[in-house]
Amino acid sequence: MSLKDNNLQGESLAEIANCRQLTRLYLGGNRFNGSLPDSFLRLNNLKVLDISSNNFSGTLPDLSRISGLIEFSAQNNQLSGFLPSFEFSNFHTFNVSNNNFSGPIPSGGVRFPASSFTKNDQICGPPLPNSCPSASSDSSDKPKGSYSKDEILTFLGNFLLGLTVLLATIVFLCRRCKKAEAKVEADSRVASVDDSITKQIYTPSNFKAGPVSKSDYSTASGESAVVPSSLIVLSSPEVSG
Repeated sequence: MSLKDNNLQGESLAEIANCRQLTRLYLGGNRFNGSLPDSFLRLNNLKVLDISSNNFSGTLPDLSRISGLIEFSAQNNQLSGFLPSFEFSNFHTFNVSNNNFSGPIPSGGVRFPASSFTKNDQICGPPLPNSCPSASSDSSDKPKGSYSKDEILTFLGNFLLGLTVLLATIVFLCRRCKKAEAKVEADSRVASVDDSITKQIYTPSNFKAGPVSKSDYSTASGESAVVPSSLIVLSSPEVSG
């Protein structure tokens, strides 16, 4: 499909990804702007992609995932960021000149002329004459006491994780102490109740002291108090002379 040199403009090209059978897409020589949509990655049959001479900006989607791509023209735009890790051995045509790309040219880019990468001020490595700084020089050039965004986020993440673990430990210990205190208090109450019961059982007021009352011996005294109700008087016989 070719829309080349039609002075078209806009930034909504996502619908093109619905044309799954596209093998060639020419969008060059228009005024399209915005980022190249990620939906282009669904064009698995695409072999030629020309987006040159537009106003595209932002980073490229990982077009290296379109394994059949053999021609890519993106010169004269405002694209930025790192180049995807293209398999340059598959390409017949490749041009990303006059953009704002940065970082090293992926391995294999040397098979194309330097003109395919020029006018990207922050891009480096073969086939360009300017070599990329090594990792050691990057670290030595780094201002002392300065940290990258990733380092700051990593530090904050570790700090928050440590703080969370500390708070969880404190909460656990507090709960454990409260349980121990509650158990001691319960044991103390049980012991107090036991002492109270023991004192009530063995107090001297519960035992009777002194003489036994009359009622205790009522039966016995009743039996011993029986007196004959009548007396028989015997007269002595007269003695005859």
